Amino acid sequence: MKVLYITTVNLMQESGVASKIRGQVKAMRKQGLDVQILYATNGTINYVNLDDDRVFAVYRKLPVVGFFNMLKALYSNAFKIVNEKNYDGVYIRYSLSDWNLIKFLKSLKRSGVKIFIEIASYPYDGEYKAKTFFKKLGLQIDKFYRKKLYKYVDCCFVPRKNIGRVFNMNTVLFDNGVSIKDINTRNYEGRKENTLRLLGVANLSPWHGYDRVIEGIYEYYKNGGKANVIFHVVGEGAELENLKSLVDKLDLGKNVVFYGKKFGGDLDKIYGFCDVGVAAIGIFRQGTDNTSSLKTKEYCAKSLPFIMLHQEAGVDEDFPYAYRIENTPEPVDISEIIKFFEGIEKENYIEYMREYAEENFDWEEKFKVVIDKIKSC
Repeated sequence: MKVLYITTVNLMQESGVASKIRGQVKAMRKQGLDVQILYATNGTINYVNLDDDRVFAVYRKLPVVGFFNMLKALYSNAFKIVNEKNYDGVYIRYSLSDWNLIKFLKSLKRSGVKIFIEIASYPYDGEYKAKTFFKKLGLQIDKFYRKKLYKYVDCCFVPRKNIGRVFNMNTVLFDNGVSIKDINTRNYEGRKENTLRLLGVANLSPWHGYDRVIEGIYEYYKNGGKANVIFHVVGEGAELENLKSLVDKLDLGKNVVFYGKKFGGDLDKIYGFCDVGVAAIGIFRQGTDNTSSLKTKEYCAKSLPFIMLHQEAGVDEDFPYAYRIENTPEPVDISEIIKFFEGIEKENYIEYMREYAEENFDWEEKFKVVIDKIKSC
């Protein structure tokens, strides 16, 4: 079966989402699907065969309506490619619904092409509360047009549990995974005496909940904490300035370090001196209790113990190297995190975590339920 993977994610830029897409496509190919990718950049539409990336079309960047103009260019060129190269199906990483998407899906349906959509974050309405006017307007447009999706989509894939139907579409649930072979185990230098070094790596958004960690550090010292606790934050995003403002407000400049984006060896160095990772712990801001975080899988593959939510899917309840907390706005109890790490630091968890990740989190295994559904349609 020949499938075109369509996304608004710029694969030229290194990111966790770009890595996820490559991992999904590799898993599809290993299971016998013939998959290529069509994605949008800032002004171009690119056609990718993983190892062969070329510009397929150029579109005009417009102010205000730029995002929807990009969607129009993406979908119109996708329809050309589907027809010219005789694709059997399309796999769309969902952004927002609009007239362009519905027109595209309607045309595909008439041509007999199978249509699959992945909604990577659901429910997502809560993510737009703090957005700009135009992004909020985009959500209102989406709310109108997403009601029509079920007429055309053969199956919707969602990385969550206990959801049921989404926008009245047939839904298959899956857990997020990672490309284990692309993630090297960290070279951990060991804990410094009376020090706890926390690490958060993300495209910083409110639902990562890093403010809970910062407020937790503040509460720890307010209550007489003596250890040297440092939170290393890697990444950029919409939440960065809010986190910096919170650090300034609480006078924690010596306890929170912002690095911006880091990749490759630079990121590996930071992993090497940190003790505990922080996964997405602010999912309540998305209006849900359920999550299947990429970051828990990445931390596990790197052999970094981590903090996660009780509601997180895909990690065994008795997994000993994850500290689970509730999905609330409450500050993280740093004293308990210190106790957690002191209880495991002398164990051989580096090897154990890597083996666990290899056995449980690789995309080839996690994405099998999606691939099987695509093949059966």
